[in-house]
This record gives sequence, structure tokens and C-alpha cells, in this order.
Amino acid sequence: MLPTLICCLMLVQGSPKARGSLAAKLDAPVYNFDLVGEDLPDALLKVAGQFEVPMGIVWVRTGPAAQSVKVSRKRGTVREIIQAIVGSQPGYTMEERRGLVRVLPRGAVPDRESFLKLKLPDFQVEDEPLQVAEHRLRDLVMAAMRPPEPAAGAPTRGGIGHSQGTEVGAPNVALSLRNVTVEDVLDALSLASNRNVWIVTFLDGQQLTPAGFRRTVSLWNDFPIPDDQQPVWDMFRWGQQPPVVRPGPTR
Repeated sequence: MLPTLICCLMLVQGSPKARGSLAAKLDAPVYNFDLVGEDLPDALLKVAGQFEVPMGIVWVRTGPAAQSVKVSRKRGTVREIIQAIVGSQPGYTMEERRGLVRVLPRGAVPDRESFLKLKLPDFQVEDEPLQVAEHRLRDLVMAAMRPPEPAAGAPTRGGIGHSQGTEVGAPNVALSLRNVTVEDVLDALSLASNRNVWIVTFLDGQQLTPAGFRRTVSLWNDFPIPDDQQPVWDMFRWGQQPPVVRPGPTR
């Protein structure tokens, strides 16, 4: 049973399009549509941006999902376009939940290996930039993903440090969440900000951290992410695309 998102999601300022009816957007008619995506997230980012659909995308960078995606339709709806993209990937599914489309690979990443399934008793943001909220979430997740503490007398781990930049002119967000998973928080951040698409890119099943979590990478570069900096995710504005060519499947 999914944890309850009790209270509450508020958009402090920003476009009302982010709060528009998801069903109305997905039911909108589309004619003479042609799409070529570099891979699954690239195709979904293009559709999300063109039709202003909030999305959460989880994918494994291997197999068909890491290859080009092509979809053509003479007529249909936005929902049918997304379903066609998702349907081209074996094992992937599309869900509509809490005002957002979620795309994920069924069974490809066991819950015990996914940081997205970690439960948080509390997550609070009070009128702060999205980047501050993201860092707060990441610090919580990184702490939860640490290996067991060393035995008495063994060297101890250091703390978590980072620098912080913010996007000028972006709306602040305010959230008060209880008993949620990490993916619930990412949904809420997307709906409360101008970064309306979040993406998590997992590596294959051989890529586990010492604590047993699936490793992640960013779409913005092809740098390996050290274990003490895991996990990472990407958040995009509608119409925004990563500026780099992403590497092929990792096996």
C-alpha cells in the first residue's frame, strides 16, 4: 500500500499550467505527430515539454530503453502518444497519479535496491528555492543509503558537504509531507516548481553500492558517480533537454 501524502503541496508562485488538469492534457487531440528520441527519456522529455505534462521517469540505462525511439501517429491523443512510447519498451509501464504521469520499469529494479522506495517520516520546505529543497532531500537519502556504521574503534565517516546555487527568477516551493517515499517527494517537488519532469537513471543490476542500492547516473554528463555521492536524479523544465550525448548501455 502506498504511503499517504498527508499535507500539503503548495505552489508559492509560478505558472498555473503546472496545476492544470492532467486528464485534460492527456485527452487533448494530436494530429500528424512524428517523434524521434535519442532514447526513452529523451522521447518522453520531448512529449512532456510539447504538451506540458508533468512526469516522473524511472529507467534502466540498458537494452531498448537506451536506443532511439520513433513514434508516428496521424491522429490520437497525448495519452496515446505517451502510451506508444512506453509500449515500445519491454517491461515499462505508464501510470497516472496525483496529477503526474509516472513511467517506470516493472520489476527491473527491486524495491530493496531503489532509493526511491526509501520512506521518510517527514519532509518540510518553507518558501525556499527548489535547489535548496533538492539538497535537503538528497542529504536525507544519502544518510539512509550509507552502509552500516563501523564497529567501535574503526574510522568513522565524515559528514555531507555541498555548495548551493539557485535559479534566478524561479518560484519558491513550500511542502509539508508526512510518511512518504522519496519518489512521492520528487512528485511533489515537480508539481510545486517549474521543474516539471524528474528522471532517475539506474545502471544495470551489477552496479550496487556497498549498502546494496542500485547505482545511478545523470543525464547531464557521463561521469561515474562515486558511492559517497549516490544517488542522483535530474529535474527539467518543460522544453529543456540535456546538453550532452549520453553514453550507450552499460553492461
